[in-house]
Amino acid sequence: MVLYQAVLLDIMIVLACAVLLAKYARVSALHPGTVYLLFHILVFTSRACAILAGSPTLFTGSRHGGVPVSEEEIAWALNLADMGLISMTLAWVQASRDDWRKHGARGSDTASGTNSAMLSERVLWIVSALAAPIGIVALIVFGNTGDSGLYKVDLGDWNTSSWTMVTQSWAGLVLLALIYYYGFRKWLMVPMYGYLLVMAVQGFNRFRVILPLLYLLLVYLSRKEKKWPPMWMVGVAMAVLLVFFPLKTIGHMVQNGEPISDIAGVANNMIADVTSGHSEDQMVLDEFASTVSLVDDSHRYYYGTLYYPLLTLPIPKQWWPDKPALNQYQHEISNPSRPMARAGMVATLHGESYANMGILGIVVLSYFVAYYLARFYFTAMRDSYYSVFRFIYIMVACNLIQVFRDGLISLVVFTLVNMAPLVVIAVLSSLTFRRGGAATHAPWPINSGHEKEALRA
Repeated sequence: MVLYQAVLLDIMIVLACAVLLAKYARVSALHPGTVYLLFHILVFTSRACAILAGSPTLFTGSRHGGVPVSEEEIAWALNLADMGLISMTLAWVQASRDDWRKHGARGSDTASGTNSAMLSERVLWIVSALAAPIGIVALIVFGNTGDSGLYKVDLGDWNTSSWTMVTQSWAGLVLLALIYYYGFRKWLMVPMYGYLLVMAVQGFNRFRVILPLLYLLLVYLSRKEKKWPPMWMVGVAMAVLLVFFPLKTIGHMVQNGEPISDIAGVANNMIADVTSGHSEDQMVLDEFASTVSLVDDSHRYYYGTLYYPLLTLPIPKQWWPDKPALNQYQHEISNPSRPMARAGMVATLHGESYANMGILGIVVLSYFVAYYLARFYFTAMRDSYYSVFRFIYIMVACNLIQVFRDGLISLVVFTLVNMAPLVVIAVLSSLTFRRGGAATHAPWPINSGHEKEALRA
């Protein structure tokens, strides 16, 4: 009964916040408010409804003695997520009002931004020439690339180092940067399709497929100055969302040479579990609820200290085996009945905020994160498409799902680390930009006749 009431309240709050965002926050598909509202519906609302319909909760039937998350814990977590949604909605409305007061009607328009640093074509090609070969070699040597296994190198622990993992994506990131600058040209899209196919069969790290696709979607909308994607893109996005869940299993089966019929059968079964709400990947709300209970049981808040491990991020674990984990606080609050850290579970942005300052953390931190993301959005959209600021915003925006799912730590990991070549392009373009006219930074024509055809190809 408690969960039933929580779900009804959640649905009413979601509808009210959606109306407020549409009417007062000047949202678009690129706005962080749209991204979070979809995240809340898909992760929190739909999961709570699935539990009401009989889906088992996290740790039900656990072989390691885990205590199942109760419906009361789910209901309380849903209430906390609603507090976060309300706080973020108010922040997005306030950010829109502040931007409108400061810039008037120009607040929702794109201006040239002549004083803003522009992307440098020269820098773009220099970074690409350095990063792409490194990425290709890393993928061949350390990735799952079939017959190229002849070239594998055994470096011991370094084979599974995050450094070797990150560099495997560099070739794809270079393609994304070139697509951003030159548009959806066939000479860029064909290798991009090949790269995504290779990433899809790796059998792990599904974000290496999903985030590039989100990036391409946001680049398309940004280049075309569209607020919302066309319907055919929405349909493709829904199909990709369904394929996301069995992607790891598909990758492993492809590597093992399983028949296509078997792969299709397993994928269909997993997608059926998703549509019925029984997939383990849909238990993010449960993991948030478990985080809240563990924090309460620990009788402590972290007040920002849980971000300290970011200071040791550049140091390879091979040099410092006992260095603090990025989710060190999860290791500290986990116990045998709720082994979240050992199982690699997520806390969500709200769970991380709760670990910082409890309910106050969810309300306050959610507000400030939402407010400054919106300020970032309005400034970037007002700037030139070829500005460094817009380029950086698209990088951040495509990673917001990870931030909302994993916490603010992911903003550093997925933007600065996993998209390092794009960050270097942005930094060097800013450093080399000469205000008052720089011919080497002249933008490439956006509205070319065959971009849309290349995208559909």
